[in-house]
Amino acid sequence: MDLCGFTMSFTTAGIHGLYAVMACFMWFVSLAFSLEYMHHYKHKAQYYAFMLATFGATAGVFLSADLLTTFVFFEIMSFTSYVLVIHDESKGAMRAGETYLAVAVIGGMVMLMGLFLLYDLTGTLKIAELADACAPYAGSGRLYAAAVCMLVGFGAKAGMFPLHIWLPKAHPVAPAPASALLSGILTKAGIYGALIICCRMLAGDEHWAAAILAIGAVTMFLGAFLAVFSSNLKKTLACSSVSQIGFITVGIGIACLTNNLSEMASKGTVLHMVNHSLIKLLLFSCAGVVYMNLHKLALSDVRGWGRNKPLLGLYFAIGALTISGVPGTSGYISKTLLHESIVEVIEEMEHAGEAVWMLKGLEWIFLISGGLTFAYMSRLFFCLFIRKNRAEEVQKGYNNKMHPYMNVLSASVIALPAAAMLCIGAVYWQHHYYTWTNLKGSLTSLAIGGLLCLLLKGKDLKELKFDLEDQVYRPVLLKGLVPLLAGIASILTGLGDNFVRMLQGGLLRQIQPHEERFSPMDWLRGRRFAQRWQEIRMDVLDSANSLSFGLLMAVLGLCVFLIYLVRN
Repeated sequence: MDLCGFTMSFTTAGIHGLYAVMACFMWFVSLAFSLEYMHHYKHKAQYYAFMLATFGATAGVFLSADLLTTFVFFEIMSFTSYVLVIHDESKGAMRAGETYLAVAVIGGMVMLMGLFLLYDLTGTLKIAELADACAPYAGSGRLYAAAVCMLVGFGAKAGMFPLHIWLPKAHPVAPAPASALLSGILTKAGIYGALIICCRMLAGDEHWAAAILAIGAVTMFLGAFLAVFSSNLKKTLACSSVSQIGFITVGIGIACLTNNLSEMASKGTVLHMVNHSLIKLLLFSCAGVVYMNLHKLALSDVRGWGRNKPLLGLYFAIGALTISGVPGTSGYISKTLLHESIVEVIEEMEHAGEAVWMLKGLEWIFLISGGLTFAYMSRLFFCLFIRKNRAEEVQKGYNNKMHPYMNVLSASVIALPAAAMLCIGAVYWQHHYYTWTNLKGSLTSLAIGGLLCLLLKGKDLKELKFDLEDQVYRPVLLKGLVPLLAGIASILTGLGDNFVRMLQGGLLRQIQPHEERFSPMDWLRGRRFAQRWQEIRMDVLDSANSLSFGLLMAVLGLCVFLIYLVRN
């Protein structure tokens, strides 16, 4: 298929085929569970239509053999999944959708600029050709610029810090089956792009690997920290997704640092991607069962609801133990591989006489984040299935077994990801994964998590009031950057008028002798600058919010794009 002179191409090799199959599995489970979950919802036809459209776009991303094809399907996926986020059309859903769409569109446009830069530099966007095409430009500023732009787009979808802000907001308001897909598979579309950048374009680049490891470390710890202080079931799982994306990013960074030679880093990254997809499919489905019955998600409201529901408790326990990396689960295998890849690099660098304090710090952040994971998952499990609700009458209602809490179809399909995780864990049940060296890392994390549980003693922690979007991004963009750029644009567009006024104040002052004269020196002395700036500020917000301003910006963007095409 031709698109603007490029040929769209596809492949099923390696991770492409693996995640295309994973997408099919996840959509099958989510759609089957949706039959019961969406039974009382309005606009069901719209929901299923956009679910299928998102599936097609997601499959297109994973099967793409070149980055232009990836970009086309990536943008389609962003817009179709936006409809899933705002399906309830509540105030909270619309606000979350606004954040999601803003991050997706801005990230997509920045990524497109990165693709332009990459194609201009290497002459190819074929994924299989990127390693050889980028090798001559190793260390080049232009290659770094392209990689940074692309990482902004892919990292925004993956939920990497500092572009993770949409995840904790979109997941609680979206229908639970859609949340499972947003967390389990759509974030992996971003990880897929990060793998291309780190393991093909910049493999072996120490500076780039260090940046990726730093991003991974912050994302890993921040997500777990936010999850500990969350008081909403689905928001806790969303923050958990941010943390697990951090674990995966660390694996990508180690693979990049070792030029893809670390087998443990490569295996651990891909296996943890698969594990996380299955875990979030399972846990968000369990959260969906809770919401389907109670229409509540606050932990204080759902406390004690699952005390007499052993099947749901079993499902949730499998997901919680796997994501915590408890020995015997598939999560233990993937986290052990990632941890041991860090240890492997530390030992190699120590043997070479290089400083390793940063990597040792990364290892401890890894272990502490794992401990926080065990702590917040234990809190969720005990809240739902062990402790009683504070209101006795409410707890009596929860203990009522007269009505089934999910039908046979839902119970059957939710069992599939649980069974898949148990099978993966059984496949890797080999002695060398359970030596004391490997167990030590997992047990250290679990000990940290257990100690934190003892310190908290089941207390309901207050939700953190700090919001990166509302308290940093929006003020900076809407009150700082946008007015500044609009002011610059206003000054530039008024150059002609200012030139005429200068003439009136000088050469043409005889024509209008009674009007106030304007001198260019007034600008230099600051007499007129403050007045002019106040006039600009009064008009800026109205201009920036007008339709004509938006159309003007779109036309200017198209002109820049056409100039770029003509130049090349």
